[in-house]
Amino acid sequence: MLDHLPADFVRRCVSIRIVVSDVDGTLTDGGMYYNAEKEVMKRFSARDGMGVTLLQRSGIEVVLMTSDKTGIAEARACKLGIQRVLEGVKDKALALKELADSMNVSFADIAYIGDDVNDEAPLKHCGVSACPHDAAHEVRQWVHYICKQGGGNGAFRELAEIILLAQGKSLVLGENI
Repeated sequence: MLDHLPADFVRRCVSIRIVVSDVDGTLTDGGMYYNAEKEVMKRFSARDGMGVTLLQRSGIEVVLMTSDKTGIAEARACKLGIQRVLEGVKDKALALKELADSMNVSFADIAYIGDDVNDEAPLKHCGVSACPHDAAHEVRQWVHYICKQGGGNGAFRELAEIILLAQGKSLVLGENI
């Protein structure tokens, strides 16, 4: 699976200890569904959820970072056992620096996946950066990897698998290569 990827990108994946994901347009398809009571609903992929589980089981922490503040990201994180959720983030560069400092890691140890222009700073500074196939045009120019899958349709899982394989870890729960 890694043969088609640039060697430098695969090397970068080896040191990843944390994967930070944007939510809207990355873990979701970007759609927002409203009912008459103005409640919002968003669709998440079970495949991406399994990508989170695979990373966590191999010792890689997953963090959600979103500018939205509806509580939906927190609910999804709770379901997946994600401990760190940064909601209502207006300055993703500052939030990323604070996260790295608090976890005592360098940007080289962090992978970030995002889909829109508000993800620019993390995408440009992290050791590994990726975007869903359907990301904004500008974003596609800033990343190390453009996923084959779209936002909310397996892009996160795709990146998770690449990182795990680059680190010699299994894609089967509970096993190592």
